[in-house]
Amino acid sequence: MSEKARGDSPYYRPDIDGLRAVAVLLVVFFHAGFSLFKGGFIGVDVFFVISGFVVSRAIQRGLTDGNFSFIGFYLGRAKRLAPALYVLMGCVFVFALLYLMPDDAMRTLKTLGYASLLSSNIYLAHKTDYFASQTNNQPLLHIWSLSVEEQFYLVLPALLLLSWRWQSRWRLALFVCLGIASLCASQWAVSHATQGAYFLTPYRGFEFMTGVLLSFRRDAIRGVAADAAVVAGLITTLLSAYLLSATTPYPGWMALFPCVGAGLIIGFGRASRIAAALLGNGVMLFLGRISYSLYLWHWPVLFAFRRFDASTLPWTCVAIVLSIVLGYLSYRYVETPLRYARTRRRRVILGYIAAPILGAFALFFVGQLTDQFERLYPAGFQRLYASAKQSTWMNPRGRQCWDQVALTNAATCSLGDTVLPTNAVMLGDSHAYHLIQFMDRLGKAYQLSIHDLAFPLCAPIAKAPKADAANLKATQEKCAAHNATAFAYVLANKQISTVFVSANWDIYANAPTTGLINGFGFRQGGFADELGNTVAMLLQAGKHVVLFDDIPAEPEVLTNCQLYNQMWLPLARRDCSYPDSVANDAHRATFAALSEVMKKYPQVSLINTYDVPCSADRCHTSLQEVPLYVANDYGHLNVVSSGLYYDAYNAKHPGQLAQIMSETKPQSLDKAPVASTAPSHATGS
Repeated sequence: MSEKARGDSPYYRPDIDGLRAVAVLLVVFFHAGFSLFKGGFIGVDVFFVISGFVVSRAIQRGLTDGNFSFIGFYLGRAKRLAPALYVLMGCVFVFALLYLMPDDAMRTLKTLGYASLLSSNIYLAHKTDYFASQTNNQPLLHIWSLSVEEQFYLVLPALLLLSWRWQSRWRLALFVCLGIASLCASQWAVSHATQGAYFLTPYRGFEFMTGVLLSFRRDAIRGVAADAAVVAGLITTLLSAYLLSATTPYPGWMALFPCVGAGLIIGFGRASRIAAALLGNGVMLFLGRISYSLYLWHWPVLFAFRRFDASTLPWTCVAIVLSIVLGYLSYRYVETPLRYARTRRRRVILGYIAAPILGAFALFFVGQLTDQFERLYPAGFQRLYASAKQSTWMNPRGRQCWDQVALTNAATCSLGDTVLPTNAVMLGDSHAYHLIQFMDRLGKAYQLSIHDLAFPLCAPIAKAPKADAANLKATQEKCAAHNATAFAYVLANKQISTVFVSANWDIYANAPTTGLINGFGFRQGGFADELGNTVAMLLQAGKHVVLFDDIPAEPEVLTNCQLYNQMWLPLARRDCSYPDSVANDAHRATFAALSEVMKKYPQVSLINTYDVPCSADRCHTSLQEVPLYVANDYGHLNVVSSGLYYDAYNAKHPGQLAQIMSETKPQSLDKAPVASTAPSHATGS
């Protein structure tokens, strides 16, 4: 269909195309990281309202004219969405094979496969948090919304057909009730931090229902009231994008704001002169018409720029412009011609539905044969990746000993000289558990059988406040139950003489200076107090308390640095070290908290692991040419480096461990966070 024919259609709404432009720009600016649009993710909600209105009206026209066909409807949806989507996903998959980790390439393929089955939102709901940092490894994260749409449209035509011969008030009542039920379910899911609350269709249905309900009413009459409604809708929508944020419990009832905003524009836009001026101008119509293809391309382009560390404001603006260019090319040469091409139903079914599914399964089979595509990477990459991919918890032992609220079995979850009865424990979070190879070496050297009792995101203190962050509340409830059991076990067991404690101290010790609390519920200085109380309790019970001062986290931009240098087509080999001032700055809150405890309880011992990978004013991200951290992680040791860290620590601090293990009164915390002497095994590769 030509642009002229489209504009001449009696059903064409330029104001809706303009609203599409607003929606896609909000999403683009949100993903670009512009603080003014920290709630720009509501652009997706606006799209859902638009989609519910437009598609519902199209179905109703078919039912009125007596020519509605389920097969025709679904084949039309396939022609509308599939070509541009699969071109985009094919390009992203090739990029993943060239520039991402093998696991990420396989994850990208799985997302592609689930998308072909209209269920990428279900897959992503179980794999990621939309607002979490791990989304940096999800180049197809944004296509979840397409699966939500198509799942909704598996139901909507049947509902409209079923209720078509009902009186209008009963049809209206049906969709109002369904919308309210969806909204209530969404609010319940959000308030209970239910996994998938953001992604799953039942919790988004009320947004489509808003558009469906609007489709039942007649268009408004031109007048001042229509202009006022459109202005109110635009203000509500834009304020939602400005005031909401990633920390807002969402969707739930908060999603009503963008829905109402979009609803006012759709309901009164056709009769509004202001809508014609603001939303019907040439720029907005252009962006609205390419909005689907622009939506498809913007996140992968931004993702690619960030993968190559081009994330400054100028580069981000270049990425946005490139997204618009690619969006236009996709709209002009893929989306539009294939959407309106006269194609036999059989070819649509085979080419747009069956072929992508079969292609995804074939690629998945290749991935299985090549160890998740790992064997397709260069030999140098494979050598480094063999170590980096081994996390300390994603293995049989981790499945038995990690993330267990109840007390674990000491026979299975002990380290060191396990022939002996349990005489030591390891308390802490993931920054304790990633030291298991270190602790195993230590235990064997000093005749300790160490029962590890680490638990994720769990401060190793006897009494912790309730978490303030909504996404931490469920975890902290489990943490409290775990710690109660663990400390009761340690205090009651007279044979346990040594208690090792390690954690990502920084996330607990850092708190606002304004008197507010951090996500874990601690005020400034509050964590040091609670840690001190815990240490006092253990000392009172006759335990030798040994603290670790943690390990430095590399700057996030250096994640996978050594691995990326070994890719087939690296853009440039990078220096994988960083200034030790970065590590020092990140360690200040931890240094202060541990200093306070050590000053108050000088009989507590401290193992100085933090400075191990640093030398000559630089900190390094590998040991003996082995990447220090787990692939796609910038703060956790992998299984191999966990053992190598023990040797590097002893070389950095010769005799310190022997003194700690043989004396009851240890050294005090009286030095800077990072020493300047070089660890013998640190490299900058």
